[in-house]
Amino acid sequence: MAFQEHRSLKNSVLQLIADGATGPQDDNGFNEIALSLFRYQFEMNQPYRAFCSHRNIAPNIVSHWTEIPALPTSAFKEFDVACFDPSEAHTVFESSGTTGSKPSRHHISDLSLYEASLLAHFKLCILPDGKQLPMLLVSQPPSMAPRSSLVHMLETVRIELAAEGDYYIDNQGLRLDSIFESLRRQEEALQPVAILGTTLAFVHLLDACQERTLRFSLPQGSRLMDTGGYKGRSREVPKPELRRLYSSVLGIPPTHVVNEYGMTEMGSQFYDTSLLDHLGGIAREPRKRGAPWTRTTVVDPETMTQAAPGRTGLLRHYDLTNVDSVIALQTDDLGVQVDNGFEIVGRAAGAGARGCSISVDTLLSQARG
Repeated sequence: MAFQEHRSLKNSVLQLIADGATGPQDDNGFNEIALSLFRYQFEMNQPYRAFCSHRNIAPNIVSHWTEIPALPTSAFKEFDVACFDPSEAHTVFESSGTTGSKPSRHHISDLSLYEASLLAHFKLCILPDGKQLPMLLVSQPPSMAPRSSLVHMLETVRIELAAEGDYYIDNQGLRLDSIFESLRRQEEALQPVAILGTTLAFVHLLDACQERTLRFSLPQGSRLMDTGGYKGRSREVPKPELRRLYSSVLGIPPTHVVNEYGMTEMGSQFYDTSLLDHLGGIAREPRKRGAPWTRTTVVDPETMTQAAPGRTGLLRHYDLTNVDSVIALQTDDLGVQVDNGFEIVGRAAGAGARGCSISVDTLLSQARG
């Protein structure tokens, strides 16, 4: 019975994804699947059931997705937050963080739902013009980071969507000669390119370009996706400065720079609307956009209730692709709700540093001595 319910729930979400990112986004449809998921996860996920029961919340008293208890992401460090035997997981993604800290672990029974979600939303936000581009991956390859959800995302995108693609980080650090050669080749061929990687890996790349007084003018239509924050082990680069360097060093304008926001504990990703806004003729500050199978609210850090409009609070995500774990996640990320999305403003005081951007920054800092 549990297997059949799992398959039915998974198929419902897969159908929502198949309908497309421009498909039905009505709250009733989302609410119906969300409540079914909550009933299933309350029954099958022992740590989550204990969390809900401690708060005297059960499926029979919940009527809207906003009432579903949001499990703190820190629980993924302490417990196997899974609706099945964790030893039977097809994949276990692990987070990066500070040295000595426990990683978050996300157990996934199979990757079909995860990959369907990431491909659909990536195409909408990074390839909205339908182009199939060469991809330069300023990242570790899967062999170096087999449990990184970001690396798996990049590899899936490389296989399914890239005209061609290669990784430019190995055990010695950035493969600078190779990436410089690839950038120059795309420049001379007048071939637009997509460059994907962690924010702090790009900091190292830009530093190397400046040290060698290298400048590139990548063809019109080239784009860049970075992910992670701007503060790392080596140094901090403010977002406006980094955008300026992308333009002056690589020739990629801010309209074609898209920041991705995701987490190990969550199956879906969020992207800046910069490229979508540019193509749609919309002039505004980019905001993070989620897929139709996600919702995000902002809660007051003290009361943990809905924050007033325009007020900074903690981001709370609801993700229908989290069939195997929990639909509702309470983060330590600070943000503010805006029209058709949200903006990230930092991390709550006392929250641990985390993210693959940090791990790559550490690797490259060590490689450079």
